[in-house]
Amino acid sequence: MNNSYYLPMAEIEWRDEAPYSPEFGDIYWSKSGGEQEKTHVFLDANELAARWQKLSDMDQFVIAETGFGFGLNFFLTTKLWRSKSRNGAVLHYVAFEKHLVPMPDIERIDIDIDPALLTEFRRQYPDPIPGPHYLWLANDICLTLIIGDIKETVTDLSANIDALFLDGFSPSKNESMWSTSLYKSLASMLRVGATLSTYTVAGHVRRGLIEQGVSVSKITGFGSKAQMLKGQVPGVWQPKNVQRHQVTIIGAGLAGLTCQAALMRRDIPVRLVDVKPNRLGAVEQIPQLAISPQLSLTPTPQSRFSLSAFEYFKKNQDYHRCGKLNLLVDDIAVEKANKLVKLGNRSLARIVSASQASKISGLDIKHEALFFPDAGWIDPKQNFSNTEAKACDQNETCLSTIVSSITKQKDTWLLSCQTAVDETKQDINSSFQLSAETVVFATGSLPSDMLEPLNILPVRGQCLVSKSPRTTNLKTMLSGEASVFPSSNGLQTVASTYRRNSTDMNPSAEDATWLGKCYESLIPTSQMTASAGEKTEAVVGIRATTRDRTPIVGQVPDWQRLQAYCDRTPHGRRRKHKTTEVYTDYQPNLYVMTGFGSHGLTQSPLCAEILARMINEEPHVKPYYLSPIRFALRDAGIKPRH
Repeated sequence: MNNSYYLPMAEIEWRDEAPYSPEFGDIYWSKSGGEQEKTHVFLDANELAARWQKLSDMDQFVIAETGFGFGLNFFLTTKLWRSKSRNGAVLHYVAFEKHLVPMPDIERIDIDIDPALLTEFRRQYPDPIPGPHYLWLANDICLTLIIGDIKETVTDLSANIDALFLDGFSPSKNESMWSTSLYKSLASMLRVGATLSTYTVAGHVRRGLIEQGVSVSKITGFGSKAQMLKGQVPGVWQPKNVQRHQVTIIGAGLAGLTCQAALMRRDIPVRLVDVKPNRLGAVEQIPQLAISPQLSLTPTPQSRFSLSAFEYFKKNQDYHRCGKLNLLVDDIAVEKANKLVKLGNRSLARIVSASQASKISGLDIKHEALFFPDAGWIDPKQNFSNTEAKACDQNETCLSTIVSSITKQKDTWLLSCQTAVDETKQDINSSFQLSAETVVFATGSLPSDMLEPLNILPVRGQCLVSKSPRTTNLKTMLSGEASVFPSSNGLQTVASTYRRNSTDMNPSAEDATWLGKCYESLIPTSQMTASAGEKTEAVVGIRATTRDRTPIVGQVPDWQRLQAYCDRTPHGRRRKHKTTEVYTDYQPNLYVMTGFGSHGLTQSPLCAEILARMINEEPHVKPYYLSPIRFALRDAGIKPRH
């Protein structure tokens, strides 16, 4: 495991205007013409133009590529895609790359690229964080860029591939890109009639593909290369069409609303159901929520996901990017900050002196600080009001609605509901039923029989919202034991307390006093105005957290069968650390998205994107570290397998 939050970028040498990799001792494309070579070897050999004529509305066409490099294949593919009638279909392009090519080198590509698409590509091009990055460059073009060693990442990919570009460096220079295990993983995702192509005619490549059931033949190569390989899975290829049925989301908080937004992007109608009389619940009363990554001093899949979620938020949401200063008040804090900085880069976080912190914050700061320049905050009510305005006519909202039970009836789920007239008294006015083909639990910490094995923990949080800020000089978020936000529209937020296993919604005078003291410890007295006094309001909310403080996203398992799976062994004892079979018994069309803790707004957009991909059968990397079954497997000593 790489002991950093980032992988190194690719080293590029330009030789006679052709890019060369000194690490692999090979060129990215031939000097005789990269555009013509790539078009012949991949676009023409896979008959893309002809096959796309068969696509219709809601169809998906999936291309997978081993070795993204400069993205030349991708740009040529999207150029061809735009030149043909797509009839409402969506192009999903999945590419693997261990070492990203720096953007200045990519910009040296001399081909005609749609300016709007190129602008979006530049804006969304990720930092080299290991794992998947989902880049929606247009409504009908999505690039899934998977960063890391392909041997480690390909087994987690879920995709229905229509065309495969095998475009790694030469087999003699990069053996890991041409292995039997790789062919096996990729072949398992090829659809009936899917095609593949590659410039190499190496015997072990041809034999390896044939062993996986692919029919392979040699065809005319490009330029000085006389031959290349073309392959096809037996059968007649037909476009993949996914019907977009309404999705019922139980819960209209941060998780539910971000899930709704991800589904609406795909024109999937949504029904929102919530026990509260308003969307967002208590969060609606908080004008400022923090956007920042949740990092650890040892990079783990969970902390890397948090960083990826932060990067996804930055590139897909509008927010107040004011930065965040974590004050380093003692030697222990300084030591931890130094370790964290070494795991990242200056664009993520850096240590600043007291004078630099003072200049950044606008206040007189006495300590060094860890500065996150891209952190910031968002007004959730304002943000999600935009989602509500964009809701399509097919969307429904059922507020003040209690879902008392959910049962399976043939191909649908039946929700038994009651209308809550008074949420505080739970007076019941009427009972009714809702039928749903697909259901998402975004219920936070509310108890649910279907999710009981997850042991979701409630954590009470209280913040103070000042309607008469005691300082208007603060220009960035300032954090110690609590955080103070810059004032905005006459409001300023101090957040937040943490009380585990508490669901008391009444404001606490003790918590208010503690938050007030935190404020005074962060803001110099000389830069405070008169006390806000009665103009300060306490807002209470209940967070949902998990045992490992990482969200839960995925399909809900059949809990009884999961328990039997965990207990099953050849000798009647539990397995340890591994199992020979993959767990597959899930509740059909039943999903969960919860457990965000205090980082819900930062992490929920990426989680919602992943969940929408699961529901809509789009390519995605299976996030085992978010899986609802991870706790049961962990308790049984079983290492997750996919």
